[in-house]
Amino acid sequence: MVIRRIAIFYSITIGALMVAMWSFFIFTDKIPEFQTTPYSISLHLISEGVTAVLLILGGIGLIQKT
Repeated sequence: MVIRRIAIFYSITIGALMVAMWSFFIFTDKIPEFQTTPYSISLHLISEGVTAVLLILGGIGLIQKT
C-alpha cells in the first residue's frame, strides 16, 4: 500500500507541476519559440498538457480505486 500512495502522490504532483511550470512560462512570455517556431512549440505544449492531465487523472483513479 505504501507504493500505491507514492504513485498517487507522484502522479498528481508531477502533473500539477507540469501545468504550473508551463502556465508560468506562458504568462511571463518566457517562450521565445512562439516567435521562431510557433507550430512546433504548440504541438509540444499540447503533448505536455495531455501528459499532465493523464498523470492527474491516473492519480485520481488510483485514489478512487482504494
